[in-house]
Amino acid sequence: MPLPDAKPDPNNANIYEQFSHLTAQEFTRENLNVVLNPLYLNYVSEDVLRRIKLIGETTGTLSSSGVLADSGGSYVVENAYDAGGPLILPPVGEVWRIQLLILTNNTDVTVGSIPQMVTFGTAGDVSSQTNAQFLLDSATNISAGNSLRLTDNLLGLSQDLTLTSKVGIKYARVGGSPTSGTTKITVFYIRVR
Repeated sequence: MPLPDAKPDPNNANIYEQFSHLTAQEFTRENLNVVLNPLYLNYVSEDVLRRIKLIGETTGTLSSSGVLADSGGSYVVENAYDAGGPLILPPVGEVWRIQLLILTNNTDVTVGSIPQMVTFGTAGDVSSQTNAQFLLDSATNISAGNSLRLTDNLLGLSQDLTLTSKVGIKYARVGGSPTSGTTKITVFYIRVR
């Protein structure tokens, strides 16, 4: 049954013409981005937007009711001791709600570290950094070979710690002078979009 009052006829709708060769299981967020990219948000696009929502929720690439099914995961970034702090930044189009944050010091000395929220002017472009804010008031010393585990409760946040392709988390080393090893940041998250 077509959407009420939808125009044009569903058989001639652009989104169905583009993806009629795909099954719901084959459909990905990248497919959805193809039709979202040139779309203007105005009344002329209402039928297209309703079809996108219907297809997105059917295929699990969009959710208007919270967490997506089977969307939990983890992400790890590891850098050499002398490189800039590792950065966690979700792919463009995804939103992650952080459940646990782990900073790991695999260097040869104790380092002082403060996790940092970092924002970017352009989604996914780390060279477009516009702001950085420490998540803790003071550095936490992490001895060589150890980790610091933080949840949103430990950080004292009043709301969920959420990352997007414009808002990431960075391991900010503020003390210690390693001469070997790596620093690592791991997040366990639930993808809400």
